[in-house]
Amino acid sequence: MMIDLHCHILPGLDDGAKDMEACREMLEAAWADGIRAIVATPHFNSQMPADYMKRRNLTLAAVSRMAEKLHPGFRLFPGFELYFDSTIPDQLAAGKPLSLNGTKYVLVEFLPGAEYSYIQRAVQEIQYAGFWPVLAHMERYEALAEEERIQELIDMGAFMQMNAGSLLGRYGWKRTRQLWTYVRKEQIHVIGCDAHDARIRGFRMTECRKAIGKKAGSEYQKRLCGGSALAIIKGEYLGE
Repeated sequence: MMIDLHCHILPGLDDGAKDMEACREMLEAAWADGIRAIVATPHFNSQMPADYMKRRNLTLAAVSRMAEKLHPGFRLFPGFELYFDSTIPDQLAAGKPLSLNGTKYVLVEFLPGAEYSYIQRAVQEIQYAGFWPVLAHMERYEALAEEERIQELIDMGAFMQMNAGSLLGRYGWKRTRQLWTYVRKEQIHVIGCDAHDARIRGFRMTECRKAIGKKAGSEYQKRLCGGSALAIIKGEYLGE
């Protein structure tokens, strides 16, 4: 079963789906792409209004009902894409429900130009708070252009999420060739679509899955496009 761990499908919360109709189109597009479960991950930062969590919960419930009506068995799970700052670890430690499906996993993002030392420190602080960091669209961070740094973060206990579109050439084929080296070395833990709409920034999971199967084998393909995401939803530790 293919699962999208990173998706901006909840309408009106961020720069993803703008309304329920756009959300419905995204649900249909995801289903057509073979995706059977989505972790809804609207953006979250420390400046969000006080009612943001309540709005997220109400919107998720409404979209879940729509998904089930469109395609029985189509599941949505709660999550956020956390923009890291110094307050995030404290909020996590205090019990604020910012993780993926209530597990110890948190999807965290940084500015593309964030320094490597800053990302390292963020990984450590999230772990000190009792959580397991998953780096959203890791391919965007200039500091992680060196494979050694990626492996160092993995060895520290971080997990890497890559966008399907990036692996299929969104940032040019020179960059894509480099991303495939990470895949072949199994430095990527999970593929997400990071979809914001049904067309321009949509779902390419099936296309990505086929490419991974050809270049990296069927077992790794299953983990990247569904198996690891399922383990994350269940709260099962991905590390050795």
